[in-house]
Amino acid sequence: MIAVTDKQTEARIRYVWLNRKTNHVEPKTAWLHRQGDYILGVGYYSPHATAMDAQKLLGEAVAFAIKNGMSNANKAFNDTRGAFVHDDLYVFAVNLDSGLFEAHGVNPAWTGTDARNLHDVEGRALIQEMIDQARNKGTGVVDYVWRNPVTNAVERKRSFIQRVENSLLGVGYYLD
Repeated sequence: MIAVTDKQTEARIRYVWLNRKTNHVEPKTAWLHRQGDYILGVGYYSPHATAMDAQKLLGEAVAFAIKNGMSNANKAFNDTRGAFVHDDLYVFAVNLDSGLFEAHGVNPAWTGTDARNLHDVEGRALIQEMIDQARNKGTGVVDYVWRNPVTNAVERKRSFIQRVENSLLGVGYYLD
């Protein structure tokens, strides 16, 4: 909090903290304002996304991609502070021919890297499974184990995917 408000007077940060009501470490967001030697802040626990939230975001991403084209959509999906990143939900896109990430809402640096090389902590080739479903059915669901970028814990995750043009779009949510 001190480091970020040394550089700017207002900021938003995300971190994990023990929620005394649930007795679980949970994602939390704080809005900060530096006033002289003081930092004023207010925080709230970020909600965990549901299957319905993930499906809704995927639907919005698909509609956006169809309306604006994949090139423009990928720019929007790579914006970590944009409309396609919500707490622990984000959109990712993979080219079906090359297997390269076209967008990744939490880690845009992955854009251009081979997504087929990704395996979950149990060794599953999760992106290859998504690519196969997108090619064969146009849509699908893949369960795997993944590190939650908000809590930094390894958790069970389910991703919904849908084919748009020659790309698969996906949004996953954490099951617990």
